[in-house]
Amino acid sequence: MQILLNGLSLHQPWSGIGWYTHILGNQLSKLGREVIYWGHTSAGSREDLKRDLAAVDRVQGKSLAKLRLIPHLQPKGMYRYLKLKRRPKNIVYHETNFIPRMWGFKTVATIHDLSILRYPELHPIARVKFMQKNLTEVAEKSEHIITISSTIKDEIRNILGVPESKITVTYLAAREIFHPRSSTEVASTLSKFGLRHRRFLLMNGNFEPRKNLRLILGAVNQMSAQDLGDFQLIHIGPQGWQNEDISDLVTHLKKSGRLRQLGYLSEPDLADLVSAARAMVFPSKYEGFGLPIVEAMASATPVITTNYGAMSEVAGGAAKLVSGTDEEELAQALCDIISDDEKFQSLQTAGIARAKHFSWQACAEQTLKVYETL
Repeated sequence: MQILLNGLSLHQPWSGIGWYTHILGNQLSKLGREVIYWGHTSAGSREDLKRDLAAVDRVQGKSLAKLRLIPHLQPKGMYRYLKLKRRPKNIVYHETNFIPRMWGFKTVATIHDLSILRYPELHPIARVKFMQKNLTEVAEKSEHIITISSTIKDEIRNILGVPESKITVTYLAAREIFHPRSSTEVASTLSKFGLRHRRFLLMNGNFEPRKNLRLILGAVNQMSAQDLGDFQLIHIGPQGWQNEDISDLVTHLKKSGRLRQLGYLSEPDLADLVSAARAMVFPSKYEGFGLPIVEAMASATPVITTNYGAMSEVAGGAAKLVSGTDEEELAQALCDIISDDEKFQSLQTAGIARAKHFSWQACAEQTLKVYETL
């Protein structure tokens, strides 16, 4: 069996889908399967993909349109790139980024979540229109749908009408770089950012409405100086979109020294900060899985998250759950995690145990079983 993966999500910097594609492809290779990645102009090995993405990066403006880009080809075009004369029976095309770019192969699609349908007001209009137009076709034409939590499996059944027998849940996991570290191991990174070990709260994600960052900003804003002490809220990630309504609050918290925004970090720096935080605060309204939850747990960092859907499912009783609308409740949870070492240690222990329930090897093995049934 050969497995065809869309390599376009592996263009740096990687999003969550990019990491999913990267790790899944590597794990499938370890299981002895040949993985073919298609890029902009060619299809082949991972090294071929790297050259493809680098070549396209060097092409600017109108010159890009002159390239024969695979995403716009019909299946026969892909057959040519794969040096095939007809539709192969032993190739499975797995689209890891929601919408297959072509039909004509045995096709599996991963639908990570349905936020675009459930909360269209939280997304850019162009993205909403594209997904609304295509998701129904994906549900109907794909041989199988993979998703990443039971919460989303239920939504795919209820909203898209996909039968349960056609959907498989494959949980994600923390990457190997996320593990417990001593204060000595992270000292250099903390010094670089002017932080102290276990003396800051961390939030990781886009500054966009779905991440519900207004909740944590409001909670930190209402905490007394005595409760917050010398702790800071550290935000990691891009600015996102539709965040104008919280810009004044962001400015106020930054001026008061309660909030710092570090933007994108390298993987080593990110892993160091996750393991050094007093807590990971993940107040999202909606997720397909919520990788930062498991990454923090694997790093021996307590998690505070909302009691909604996939966050509650993934946390599995090993995180402090709060309402996604109650700033006072979250503020109290932050006070508790800052001041109560017993609660800190209890969540830390529970999180480490919970993270062990998830593995990328299991994800790949379950995915391979799906391929083998087609």
